Amino acid sequence: MRRRDFLAGGLAIGTVAITNPANGQVQLIDIQDFIRWKFCPAGKTFMRRDVYTLLGQDPNHPIVQSYRDGVAVMRSLPATEPTSWAYQANIHGTTLAPSQWPPGAPFETCEHSSFSVRNMHFLPWHRMYLYFFEKIVRFHSGNRDFALPYWNYSKSGQAALPEPFRTPAGASNALYDATRSSSINSGNGLSSSTTNTSTALGRTSFTGTSGFSSSLEGTPHGVVHSAIGGNMGGFSGAGRDPIFWLHHCNVDRLWEKWLSQGGGRVNPIGDAAWMGRTATFVDECGHFVTMTNSDVLDTIAQLDYQYDDPRECIPLLIAKVPAHRFLAQQVRPLTNLVLANATRLEFDDREARLKLDRDAAGGEISEAIKRHEVLSDRSGAEVLLRIEELTLEAPMDGYFEVWLSLVSEETGRETDQLYVGNLNTFGADRASRAAMERAMKERGMDMKGGVSVALEVTEAVRKLAGGLDGAAFDVSVALRPTTGVEDDTRAGLGARSEPSVGSVMLEIVPRDVVEE
Repeated sequence: MRRRDFLAGGLAIGTVAITNPANGQVQLIDIQDFIRWKFCPAGKTFMRRDVYTLLGQDPNHPIVQSYRDGVAVMRSLPATEPTSWAYQANIHGTTLAPSQWPPGAPFETCEHSSFSVRNMHFLPWHRMYLYFFEKIVRFHSGNRDFALPYWNYSKSGQAALPEPFRTPAGASNALYDATRSSSINSGNGLSSSTTNTSTALGRTSFTGTSGFSSSLEGTPHGVVHSAIGGNMGGFSGAGRDPIFWLHHCNVDRLWEKWLSQGGGRVNPIGDAAWMGRTATFVDECGHFVTMTNSDVLDTIAQLDYQYDDPRECIPLLIAKVPAHRFLAQQVRPLTNLVLANATRLEFDDREARLKLDRDAAGGEISEAIKRHEVLSDRSGAEVLLRIEELTLEAPMDGYFEVWLSLVSEETGRETDQLYVGNLNTFGADRASRAAMERAMKERGMDMKGGVSVALEVTEAVRKLAGGLDGAAFDVSVALRPTTGVEDDTRAGLGARSEPSVGSVMLEIVPRDVVEE
C-alpha cells in the first residue's frame, strides 16, 4: 500500500503491536509513534540548520554566504518586482498607502493572534511566508541546496546576534541593519526572559488565549522582535531586517518541537475554518500562489524541508484521524474578576504598578481561589492573569516583564514579587495598530485595541498564598520595562512610549479544556 493511500484511508487512534527485533518481544506503541517509525519518508529534503552550527563549521559557510548573496540580489531589484526585498517585506507590513500598492499585491497580510482571540493563523501564515521566501533566496543566490538557517537564541552561548549580521557594519553587508538596537548590533546577548521557550512548549492546547500558539507568539516571538528593535520592532518594518527570517525559522521549528512532545499536543485540525484558511504569496518566478493551512501541516511530505535538532516526523495522519478540538478561547471561565479598566501606566524608577480597583473584584479573589481549590495540587482549575489591549504611542525597544504579588486584606502586608511572564509590545505602537486594523477589517475580523496576553499564574499564586497563613488577599501587578538585552540598562523606555492598558482580569478556568 502506498503511504498516500494509507494516510487517505484514515485510522483510529489507539495502539499497534510490533515485534522488537532486538529481543523478540511484542510491545504496544502509540499509533502516531508507529506511523512516524513506519511511514515517515527517508528521502532527501532541504535541511534547515542552526546558524551557529554552520558558522562553527566555517565562518564563511556557503549557506550563510548564499543567504547574503540572495538578499543582495533582492535588494537590487525594483520595489515593484514581486521577488524583490522591498516587495517581500511589504507582504508582512508596509508604510505604503494602499493606493500605492502594485496591482494584486498581497501586502500587509501578516496574521497575529494577539489582536483577536478568533485569529489563530499566526503559525501557518508565517510558515507559508518563510517557505516561498526560502525558494526566492534559493533562486537568486544560485545555490540549489539553500535552506534557511534558524537562530536558536535559547541555546547556551547563542543569545547574541550571529556575527555575519553585525559585521561588517555597513551597506556592503546585505545582512546588516543599522536600525537595530545598538546593543544588539554590538553583540550583546538577549536576556533569558526574552529567549524563554519552556512556557509555550509546556502548554498542551494549540488554541486559546493561553494556549501554545498565543504563548509562543508573545514569548519568545514578540519579545525578540522588540528587543532587537528598529525595523524588527514594528509590523511595517520587520521583514526588512534579514534576521527576521532566521527568527521566524526558529519559531517555526518550535512549532515542530511542540508537536513532537506528544501528550495531546495536536494542531486544531477539527476546525474546518482553520484548516481551510487561505493566504496568498509570491513564488520564485514572481507568480501569485495561494495556500491553505491544511497544506502546511507536514513540513517533510508537503513542503520538503525539515529541521536538524533532531528530525521529528509529524505525519499527515494527524490531520486524518478523529481528534479533540482545542477551543479553550470559546469556553467560559469559571470565574472572571475584572481588576482594572482603561489604566494609563505611571512609572517610578523601575516599574509601573497597575492601579487595581479592589471594589471591581468584589473582594472575591480569595473566595474564588478557595471555591475552585486552586491551591490544591489536585485542582482541575488554573489561574490566568489577563492583560488586555496594551497600546503605545511610539515603538518601544523592549517589552514589559510582569511581576505578581499578593496583599493581605487583614494586615496590608505584601508578599515578595514573582516574575510570571512577559507582556509583548510588538505591534502595540500606533502605526502597527493602524496597519493591523486595516488588514483585519479586510478579512472581516474584529480587532482588539492593542496587544493582549494571558499568563498562567497558578503556581505563583500557590507559592505566594502559602506565606499568608490562610489570610484573604488581593493581587498586585507590576510591569517592569526591559530592553530584553543583557547588560543594557537604558531607563525610561516604558514612559517614553506612553503605554496604556485596556483592562486587567484574573480568571479561573478549567485546566486543559477540550471540546469533542
